[in-house]
Amino acid sequence: MLFVPEQRMTPRFKLKIPFLFSLMNSPLDCGRTATTLNISRRGIFFETEHPLFVGLPVRLLLRMPSECSGTPAMRIVMTGRVSRVAAKWRGHGGSGVGVEFFYSEPFDR
Repeated sequence: MLFVPEQRMTPRFKLKIPFLFSLMNSPLDCGRTATTLNISRRGIFFETEHPLFVGLPVRLLLRMPSECSGTPAMRIVMTGRVSRVAAKWRGHGGSGVGVEFFYSEPFDR
């Protein structure tokens, strides 16, 4: 058996956190809802039936847990890009989608 070491720069947590996501130039309140399958300080992985593609710029509104950020949990808007799409994730109709975060800011509305 071949052992492949973990290459991630930050720990990944298997947490189910509801969030909103939208295309970069669309309002978040018109976004889609989803739930994370796992999350880290640098990105998330989730399942959706909404068609997305690698390289697509997106924004997400979520409550970043303290386990990931090292700070108290707070609502933030994350800007990033779709970095992975796994079609028909685990036999479901949706795709597994990975998003890499680039920038965050507090959401105080």
